[in-house]
Amino acid sequence: MLIRVYVTPNAKEARVVKVSEDYYEVRVDERAMDGRANKSLLEILAEHFNIPKSRVSIIRGAKSRNKTTNNSGAYRRLAVVPWPEIPTGLMEETGAI
Repeated sequence: MLIRVYVTPNAKEARVVKVSEDYYEVRVDERAMDGRANKSLLEILAEHFNIPKSRVSIIRGAKSRNKTTNNSGAYRRLAVVPWPEIPTGLMEETGAI
């Protein structure tokens, strides 16, 4: 899932605000030096979407406040849908049992 992110570095506390379906504002509690804010951004997004840090990457805007990130696996937890129960009588009629 690609999302657009506006990053505010050196904030008092880290937090994620969803602006629209694919646009988030993220406050990072690290300074924008030596990639520390980007690293913190990836950790914050991974925690927010409940996915491993290795599944989050910056696609565009590594040196900008406006970034595009790829959160592969973000929908994985939403895609698990339980299979509907088949009535026992129907299974017997079709010879499934």
